[in-house]
Amino acid sequence: MSPISLDANITVDHLKLASSNWNIDLLKDNLMEADVDCILSLPSTSPLHDDSLLWHVERSGNYSVHIGYRVGRSMIVVVSSSGLDNSKSWWKDLWRLHIPSKIKIFMCWASHHWLPTRFYLARRGVPLDETCPRCLRRSKSMVHALWSCRSLTVLRSSIPFLKELRTYDGMHFHDFMLIFFKTLTSMELELLCVIFWRVWFCRNQLVYSMSMMEVGEVVDWATTISVKPIR
Repeated sequence: MSPISLDANITVDHLKLASSNWNIDLLKDNLMEADVDCILSLPSTSPLHDDSLLWHVERSGNYSVHIGYRVGRSMIVVVSSSGLDNSKSWWKDLWRLHIPSKIKIFMCWASHHWLPTRFYLARRGVPLDETCPRCLRRSKSMVHALWSCRSLTVLRSSIPFLKELRTYDGMHFHDFMLIFFKTLTSMELELLCVIFWRVWFCRNQLVYSMSMMEVGEVVDWATTISVKPIR
């Protein structure tokens, strides 16, 4: 976790200036560089609107027991015993990896398709362009966002153990990761998970700040993080 000296009850508003922009000096004085970069990649809200709680499932943003029950029922999936065993093994193997907890959580979110890609936001009623911000093609999968986008071709080919792995644009991300967990070593998996996390970070940088990180920088950064001892 990041060393933080801020008050435990601090809110997002305390991290902003009166203009509603991020207080960069405050962030840099209290958070690690990677966390500061992550926060700055997020758009600051307009001072003309108050924050509010919204439920992403409903277009209205309002929660109802009826819809909540229906969503809960839809999450119950009947699988074979072998499929269930593979799924349980995948989660156990993920949490055994020596990577930061935030990246493990990120991988869980990706596996459940909870990351706010344009396609999934559009399905929730958010009016926006559904095309991939990198390759400008319409894509429905999390696999595309983190792996098979043609803009990531150089990234995939720059890592030796990824060169022979094919892209599976239409697969569910969880099934996609099962393939990697069966074929890669623990160290390779650790590097891959960190790369996925950084690819998503860079994607947000492009969407919100119009800045693009070079492929070589992604790999170098991921390699540095994945080889650090995790406490």
